[in-house]
Amino acid sequence: MISSPTWWIGVVFVGIILNILSAYLKPCIDKYLGQLSNKWKKRIELQQQRIIETQEELKDRPHEQLIFLIVSNRFFNMAVSVVSVGLNIVFFSCVIFLMKPHLRIEVIVMSLIGVFFMKFQQNTPLCKRGVSLFLDF
Repeated sequence: MISSPTWWIGVVFVGIILNILSAYLKPCIDKYLGQLSNKWKKRIELQQQRIIETQEELKDRPHEQLIFLIVSNRFFNMAVSVVSVGLNIVFFSCVIFLMKPHLRIEVIVMSLIGVFFMKFQQNTPLCKRGVSLFLDF
């Protein structure tokens, strides 16, 4: 295979095509990653601002501090349990695959369910807005 001229011509041709494409795609990829980085930075700044606002709101109210602590611990425990269930599903699907490799579709479905559990925890409105949602009563 390596000794055939067809293989070498194909490799050189594909290499040249990839080199030309990379020259045209690099600015687009750089622009996209720059926008993504800016969005990420703005998101972190917004989260830090919310934390500071919540701290200012709770500074002189010990009762609300206790409620905030209880609610945040509850959601932290819920997030840990959901992620651990997802990881267990992924782990056991890998074990099943190692024991019975002919069950490929079942293992893929179980792994996707596990990943869904882990992603579901991040996409809940409570986790997106944070615990300060419950302080707006």
